[in-house]
Amino acid sequence: MCDLPHAGFYECQKSRSRGRWFCADLRNVPYHQSWLVASDLRPLQDQLSFDGFAYGSAAGVRDCHINNNYQITVTACVSCHQKDFDGATTPVPHSGFPTTCEQCHTTVKWTDAAFDHSKTGFPLTGAHMDPPRVCADCHINNNYNITVTTCVSCHQTDFNNATSPVPHSGFPTTCQQCHDTVKWTDAAFDHSTTGFPLTGAHMDPPRVCADCHINNNYNITVTTCISCHQTDFNNATSPVAHAGFPQRANNATTQRRGRMRSSITRRQVSR
Repeated sequence: MCDLPHAGFYECQKSRSRGRWFCADLRNVPYHQSWLVASDLRPLQDQLSFDGFAYGSAAGVRDCHINNNYQITVTACVSCHQKDFDGATTPVPHSGFPTTCEQCHTTVKWTDAAFDHSKTGFPLTGAHMDPPRVCADCHINNNYNITVTTCVSCHQTDFNNATSPVPHSGFPTTCQQCHDTVKWTDAAFDHSTTGFPLTGAHMDPPRVCADCHINNNYNITVTTCISCHQTDFNNATSPVAHAGFPQRANNATTQRRGRMRSSITRRQVSR
């Protein structure tokens, strides 16, 4: 008979045909005197729905069933590995980590862990993963319970200090409109995504944002010509003063090389 204390088991029965010992409570699953070898425990684990061993290892029954406890019902890693969790320091102390150890660890080798960050819903790309990037660069104060993934939630200081092409104080905080994760300072903005594509004199160099966005106002919602060109309208004298004209300049003018070119004829004015 095996030399393991059987305080938690039914009595063993001996097979008449093969001379081996069986545990009656496990539907006559055979066990030999080599119980302490994990590879012999696979039938037992199959029936207990716990595939926790690396089969063929030297782990024995007593290693896990402390004080001969065979009534274990909790199979979470941390229920046995709390001390390993508390003492872990690689890649950083685990004190702020969730205790779903299987996200990083396997039963092959506890210290050979790997984490797939894409499983969090926030895959690491570009500068977020370039070496020597380490977890603590983003997880400040060992905070691994981050639920907000907007750029500004981490890059508020970058936003506040930005001065190119102009200070960002009036900008929306949808950073991804201009920035990507390849290089934060290599930003580009597609103005057509605002519903107001820049054409002609609106984009000729040396055109800068502040030419149109007066007082750093980047929350413009009205795109009629007159909303920006009221002074041009009031001062216009060609072909005649515009005081009586309708304020639909886009019906009569086009943007061309730094000046407004009217398509209204003298006949149309005289009508």
